[in-house]
Amino acid sequence: MTKGSWVASEAKKSRAPDREAAAWAAQPASSPATADRHHELHDGIPIKVIGKVGRILDVFRREGAELALGNISSAAGIELSTTSRLVTSLVHVGMLRYDTMQRLYSPGLLVLELSRVVLNRFSFRELAHRELIALAAETGWQCYLAVADESDDRSLMYIDAVSTATPELSEIGQRRPLHSTATGKVLLAFNGIPVDDWRLNGSTPSTHTDAEELGRELAEARTKGFAISLEEEQIDLCSAAAPIYDGEGRVLAALGVGTTAATFSANSQRIISAVLSKARGISSAIGLSDSGYAR
Repeated sequence: MTKGSWVASEAKKSRAPDREAAAWAAQPASSPATADRHHELHDGIPIKVIGKVGRILDVFRREGAELALGNISSAAGIELSTTSRLVTSLVHVGMLRYDTMQRLYSPGLLVLELSRVVLNRFSFRELAHRELIALAAETGWQCYLAVADESDDRSLMYIDAVSTATPELSEIGQRRPLHSTATGKVLLAFNGIPVDDWRLNGSTPSTHTDAEELGRELAEARTKGFAISLEEEQIDLCSAAAPIYDGEGRVLAALGVGTTAATFSANSQRIISAVLSKARGISSAIGLSDSGYAR
């Protein structure tokens, strides 16, 4: 299929002419304008279409697992007809599934399989999971494992969470700001990430929104070996976290415990000691020697 016939075919499918694509198709094959547009295509698919697909998939992360077509269109900011065509294609390849009775879309099995592939990248997660279970049983509170979010350098992502007596405070796949969570502060402090020029948003009245003040707290966290968050991300939620190192002394993740403000205040030393002990145990199991802690 030639370039011109491909564009014509896509315009016909959409029932609306794409003026930009038509103008591009009208360029001679040897035109410099044609060469300049190669970077805007991937296997014959306009990059802007791939971006729209990403926005549609992100809607399910933000809005919920089962959504009507109109909700997807509105949340993604994409016109209804275009959303309909894209979600139909995503259903066809297994990224989404469609419930014909309820007329709702939800993530497909392929998304689940991909998420497992991502989680398997963290080879230490299975080992750490056993320690999370033990720590949750020991304290009775929420325990979680977080890594820096590769798609957003100011966020973290929870890759594991275990709870016993309390409702879940963190779930796998959730993103949270680095500067207002104990696990996030650990990832900032022990990876030496500068925050001097950051503009910080406040999730609660207790959130540090002054970069200089946050920098001092991160320096203190490096000295003490742990970080805390006192109702900075969520009201009546306090947490403590410590770093998990690999065999080379690099911080892989942060291990944290979260509970209510009253419970944390009454048991802060026990929580901090337990978090430090478990994090050190996981790091040692991965391969970090005791000398690696002298940083």
